[in-house]
Amino acid sequence: MTRRQLTVMPDNNPADYIGAVFAVDGNCIGRRHALWRGPAGFPGWRGWQSCLSPDDRRQEKPMTPDESLALLNLPEATTRRWQMQLHEPHRHYHTLHHIEAMLRWYDGSNPAIVAAIWLHDIVYDPKASDNEERSAAQAQADLPAGPSTDLAVRLILDTKHHAGGDPFSDAFNDLDLAIIGASPATYDRYAEQIRREYAFVPEAAYRAGRADVLREFDKRTIYRTPGFQRLEAQAHINLQREIGRLEATV
Repeated sequence: MTRRQLTVMPDNNPADYIGAVFAVDGNCIGRRHALWRGPAGFPGWRGWQSCLSPDDRRQEKPMTPDESLALLNLPEATTRRWQMQLHEPHRHYHTLHHIEAMLRWYDGSNPAIVAAIWLHDIVYDPKASDNEERSAAQAQADLPAGPSTDLAVRLILDTKHHAGGDPFSDAFNDLDLAIIGASPATYDRYAEQIRREYAFVPEAAYRAGRADVLREFDKRTIYRTPGFQRLEAQAHINLQREIGRLEATV
């Protein structure tokens, strides 16, 4: 495992030190060893930092759900309710497994991002159009008031369209959309799970609607942070393969 050390100066772009998915040279996602400093509760890094490449990051022991909940230090009744919600029977992709997958990419250096990982799909009704708003409302209710919660709420709301545009949203959206750039087998399993969540939609309508959504993703640059940009090509291969299946005559 190759490690490098580099200095993070106070005037670096905030995107360079929001969490494990960043590095000042744009080439590593790894655990950070530096002083935590930041205005108004937001993160910033100064001093020395130890970085890993994206492939090396996978070799590290990922943060477990229990470890991430311990970091948030919330009442057990609250986090137990979250886990019950994530086990609702209509969920097939938007489950605890999705939370675990996102945690595998993130080192927990910012509790607001950890909270957003847990809560961005905490309300999930495939028949509704306000899941993000309701999830954000639950975040406000369940988390202590302050800048960290404000950030978590903003990240949750931004997943409605994954527009990004600022370092925090770009970071979180890349975590949430990592599945699109996964291996073909993993992506195909995800696509099948989404279809099961929309089992109430007739086949023809689902094919048309899902293909429209995927075409919009295929038109855009999906990943905005250096650690995930290597997944861009595979993401578009996956999207185009599923679009082809959806458009095929049954």
